[in-house]
Amino acid sequence: MLGAAFVILVATALSYIMSENPPPPELSGAELAFTGVFSDNFDRAANDEGLNDGEVDQWIIERGGWGVQVGVAFLPMPDADRNLAVVDVGSRAASVSALIGGLGVCGVVARYADERNYVALVRVPAYGVWNVVIVTDGLLVQLGKLGDISDANVPVTLAVADDLIVASVGGREATFVQKAAFDGTSVGLIGEGGASSCAWDNFVAQVAR
Repeated sequence: MLGAAFVILVATALSYIMSENPPPPELSGAELAFTGVFSDNFDRAANDEGLNDGEVDQWIIERGGWGVQVGVAFLPMPDADRNLAVVDVGSRAASVSALIGGLGVCGVVARYADERNYVALVRVPAYGVWNVVIVTDGLLVQLGKLGDISDANVPVTLAVADDLIVASVGGREATFVQKAAFDGTSVGLIGEGGASSCAWDNFVAQVAR
């Protein structure tokens, strides 16, 4: 998947758009393509002391005890509050994709600056939804949600470019316009409230070209 392009439209004027099957929006603006810069399928020896090994060294563990087992990233020693592992892609216009399994509260983050500033797409299995949120100076605001799908492993994508946020769950998209007051350049993985049952695979990070 590395090198595949993920294309969205960046609008100069766009009102809030969100539904599980949104109509084609009327946008004005330039087409922005994303191209892959890093991918990780976690197909390496089991390790409960981090996500890096002799061939992969891009992961930065921000919080929680991360590891690799049977070809997925997981949390052998999760933080009871929040778990974060990110890759710095050097651009605030970036997308992140992953295959997410398990029944914990987990997902992906984009435009990550630090633990108090990021955009996230997070599965909340108790309510059968994926929440799209922005955290600014530690204050969380929910932008909207997407319905969950019944598959055990769900492909998700979160893309942020300028003020445009696009979230995809199992091929269903929601689009938002929300100005971020921070300039994070990392994307990655997030698990909330223990998240010991979560698993992440087929991670792909892309940047605007």
